[in-house]
Order: sequence, then structure tokens, then C-alpha cells
Amino acid sequence: MTGSRAHANPDSWGLASVRIQDLRGQLTHIDPNSERHQDALDEAKAEIDKILSTAFGRDGLRWQTRLGYIALWRSIHHGEEAVIEAADETHLRRVVDAYWSRVEGAKEVHIPVSLSAELADVARFLAQVPARDVVSPLSSPAPTPGPPPPVASMEATRSRLRTVVAAVNEMRDDSWAGLVRLRLQTMAALFMTEVSAYVLLALVVSLPGGSRPDLTHPVVTGIIYFVVAAVVGFFARLVALSNAGTAVDD
Repeated sequence: MTGSRAHANPDSWGLASVRIQDLRGQLTHIDPNSERHQDALDEAKAEIDKILSTAFGRDGLRWQTRLGYIALWRSIHHGEEAVIEAADETHLRRVVDAYWSRVEGAKEVHIPVSLSAELADVARFLAQVPARDVVSPLSSPAPTPGPPPPVASMEATRSRLRTVVAAVNEMRDDSWAGLVRLRLQTMAALFMTEVSAYVLLALVVSLPGGSRPDLTHPVVTGIIYFVVAAVVGFFARLVALSNAGTAVDD
């Protein structure tokens, strides 16, 4: 089984490749009149260069464990968030449209409810800006109770939108990373269980012949202790896995 990122999980790499090309295209939406256009451009290009670097894409076990894909998607998301910091109105509208349903679907479980109000305020401001190259102007969603202070400039709009997008991306990345970590823990537990079963079988085979085993035999005594300890440890591990959280410690 190969350890390259293109073969360990072809579906994930295929989606990531499309997003990387899309991220390159998003660079053209950076507004040169923005105060942070150069910083946003440098930050986004740095993430692209990091993803395409030889060191980051080197074959290895991390692609087999899927941890490499988590780092890959984090870099893609950071690059997209950097573009938002200085993007034009057209791109900002597209981002609001793309993330509105995500925020509404996850606000009661994973992310603060206040992010919905912040995104609604961004949509309200963009609805007042004349649309450029937009087929259908964005309509302003109804704000939730207790909205944050309204944005009054394009720079503040970009900054707040990046905050919302970063929160959603972090939630999604941490959720996927948690699933990967739980998968690795489960595989490790299954491996140890199988090894223990084979060791127990080997011990049983090594017993002296006879219809009834001698309970005073050292090997039999060792098997009894082994079985008791293995059962206790196995159930303790199952309890630990069932109580394990899926969030990744930063």
C-alpha cells in the first residue's frame, strides 16, 4: 500500500486538488485598493507554496493514517481565509452564500450562536453595496436577537467574515481530525486484542496433554491471570473509547 497523498486517499486528494486550483483563482479577487491586499496575497501564496512544497507532500505514514490530509485541508482553509481579508465584493458575497447554510446548520451544536448574527450583519452590509459582476444580488437575512455592533466599512466586513469562516473551518477540521484519531485508537485496540488472542491460543496449545488441565501447573496459572487481566483491560479500553472526545488538542 503506497504512502503518497495521491494514492492513500484518492478521493480526498482529488477534492483537495480542485480546491487548491480554486484558491489560486481566488487570488484574482483580492482588491488592490484594500489596506491589507499585500498581506492577504502573501499569506495566501505562502499557504499554496507550503502545500505544493516537496517537504509537505513527501510520502509517509501520515497519509496512510489520514493525519496528513487534516493538515492539508487546514492549509487550504487558512489560504481561503487570507483571501477574504482583502477580497472584492463579488467574492465576499459568494463566501457568505456558501457559509450561511453551514453556520445555520451547526450553530446550535458546534459553534457559537453569535456567529450567525455576525454573518447576518456582513450580509446586510454587502446588500447595501452595489453589486459588481453578480447575477443575483444577495438579500440580507433576518438578524438574530442580540446582534453584534454593525460593521460600517468594507475592511470591518472582511475582518468579521474571515472570523466567521475561520470558526466554521476550525470546527470542521477538528471534527474530521477527531474522527481520524478515534479511528486510529480503535484500530490499535483491535490490533492488541488480536495479538492477545493469538498469545492465549499459543499458551493453550503449549499445555501438557490430558483430558483435564492441572490447575496447579505454572502455565495454567499464568493463563488464568492473563485471561482475567485481558478481559478487565479490554472492557476498560472500550469504556475509554466510548468516553473519548473527538476534538483535537491545539
